[in-house]
Parts: sequence; C-alpha cells; structure tokens
Amino acid sequence: MASDPLAAVQQLQGVLATLAPTLCPQVLPKGAEPGLELLLSLCKTEEQRQTLLALVYSSKPNGGKAPTVQQDGEGTDDEQEDEEYLEPKVVGVFDVENRVFAVQKVQWMHERDAVVHEFTRFIELQLENPQVSTNIVQHFLDVNGHKPDQVMLAQQCFSAAFALQTLLRYVIVALYVVMHPWMKGGQWLI
Repeated sequence: MASDPLAAVQQLQGVLATLAPTLCPQVLPKGAEPGLELLLSLCKTEEQRQTLLALVYSSKPNGGKAPTVQQDGEGTDDEQEDEEYLEPKVVGVFDVENRVFAVQKVQWMHERDAVVHEFTRFIELQLENPQVSTNIVQHFLDVNGHKPDQVMLAQQCFSAAFALQTLLRYVIVALYVVMHPWMKGGQWLI
C-alpha cells in the first residue's frame, strides 16, 4: 500500500476498477449525499433544481415517467424486481491530481444495482438482512463477470471501497462536475 494518501487513493480506485469494471461501489466525499442530492446541492435556485430534475428524468429509460414511489414493505429486503422502479445515481471518480471528486454521469439503476453502487447502503443491508445481502453479492459477481464462488473478490472490492472512504475523510476533496450536455462552454445551462 502506498504511504502517500493521494497515491493510496489512486491505488484503491485502481483496485475498485479492476474488481468491479461494470458495477462498482461508489465512494463519495465526506458529507456528500448519494443519488441526485449530490447534483441538486450544486444548484443555487429552485428553478435550477427543477430544470436539472427535468433533464435527469427526461433521460430515464422508461421515457421520462415520473418516479415510482415504493410503499413501505417494498424494496431490497423483499427481493422485489420492479422493472419500472429505477433510481438515479451519480457516478464519479476522484481526480487525484486536482483533488476533486469528478461527477461523470447520472445513471439510472435498478435497486439491486443501486445497493451495490451505494456501498454504505450495502453494509447496512448486511447487518439488517444477511440473506438478502448474500443475494446482492451474487448479483455483484454476476454483473462484473465473476464466477458465483468468487465471493472473496466481492469482499476485496467492498474492503477497498471502505478503505477509500476512510482515507478520503482525511483528504480535502472539492466537488467538480465534468462537462455534460446541459453545460455549454463550461457554464451551467440551468
């Protein structure tokens, strides 16, 4: 392991990219909320928030329908596969050179994918419902092209994500959004 904190961040991100090339646990800067809350926190006005939400929901795979609200009792614990329910999640990486979290995109995810992506949610699920978390691990392995018996790879990946999260508590990281379609010439269109 690298002795320089920034080199360690880079090394841990490499481990995550290797072990989880398709669906990776997302580590966020301290205080950042998962999902759209991260992007919405960058908006200064309610009008900007509404415009951003409209843009995000217009890219939703089911034609931009309004979000489906899950009722109490629904969700990962019940193993429901509602094809209509998708969650918008922010995907990004830490730009070690500039010491920023670079938001790359918003991706719509089914709940199982979202639980893996939002790794703190997965850790909580392990405590609350170990059987369902076992199913999520198998999903993680399958999506990332690993064999079902390679559970140790999932453990290594989530351990690297936890180490990265811990390390980033001590590294000052700013939030940066890379150029997206709703930006033109480096300025927000919203």
